[in-house]
Amino acid sequence: MREQGVNSQVEMAAAFDQAGFNCVDIHMSDLLSRRSNLSDYQGLVACGGFSYGDVLGAGEGWAKTILFNSYLREEFESFFNKPETFSLGICNGCQMLSALKDLIPGAEHWPKFVQNKSEQFEARFLSLLWSRRLQCCLKTWRAHSCQLRYLTVRGERVSRKSRIFRT
Repeated sequence: MREQGVNSQVEMAAAFDQAGFNCVDIHMSDLLSRRSNLSDYQGLVACGGFSYGDVLGAGEGWAKTILFNSYLREEFESFFNKPETFSLGICNGCQMLSALKDLIPGAEHWPKFVQNKSEQFEARFLSLLWSRRLQCCLKTWRAHSCQLRYLTVRGERVSRKSRIFRT
């Protein structure tokens, strides 16, 4: 799935094709015009790039297109509530999905993306540790003008020390 300014959907489709998926290129305008609907699909992959040029915040404009349109809101909410579906958000797609967390069952603790303190584009290498006992570590790059600033549990900010993923 893509929106204005999103890119790398061809590469993403190629990767999913190699994994055995039947990929379909859906633009948000296809959903808005009802040429396509999410009930026909088992998976939703929202690609990265700079939707709406990040003018409203990374992924926020894309999310607002969905949240402020009753038809699209229902379409996405129905998809997320359908059993045996999956969603993957990359870059702006991840930020968009994070902004839709009220529509996604089990997503109430998802983090919020906010502007970097420097208010500039930043790139750095991260090591994500998810099990102290097993010392499992995922090495990845983070490059964006927005970042995961904090996690919440029941409306309360979670301290850095008690987070599942630490950078």
